[in-house]
Amino acid sequence: MPAERNVLAILFRNFLKSITPNRPSGNLVGSDHFGNKYYEAPADPSRGKRHPRRWIDPAGQQFDQEMPAEWEAWLRRRRAQPPTDDEVARNRAIMELKKINAAKLAEQRGEVIEPAKPERPSAFPVWEEYEVEPGQKNSKYKIK
Repeated sequence: MPAERNVLAILFRNFLKSITPNRPSGNLVGSDHFGNKYYEAPADPSRGKRHPRRWIDPAGQQFDQEMPAEWEAWLRRRRAQPPTDDEVARNRAIMELKKINAAKLAEQRGEVIEPAKPERPSAFPVWEEYEVEPGQKNSKYKIK
């Protein structure tokens, strides 16, 4: 029986493909100070791929972690060349200097700057007519 007609072999091959991780082939372009690694697969116009494919391999296996703005711009094809380590370090130093200067200015004015905490949206909408706990109305979002 020809190999292409052996249904069990085809099923077994497809099963193995479904459980093995699919790692796209590409070149390691660089990494950042968070430990993320950035890859690129070159464009191949003969196969209909007009643009290079770029992706991130996050350090903590979480896709919602921080990423330098320079690398994000490269991933979204806003810049053609990947950022250098010197460029990222220089921009990070400028960002830290701005934070220090803002803290000094706030101290001179007598203001207190608390670090910003990102607001995570609630998983469910909150309405006045719904009870937070049985017998307790939600008065936090009362419409006047």
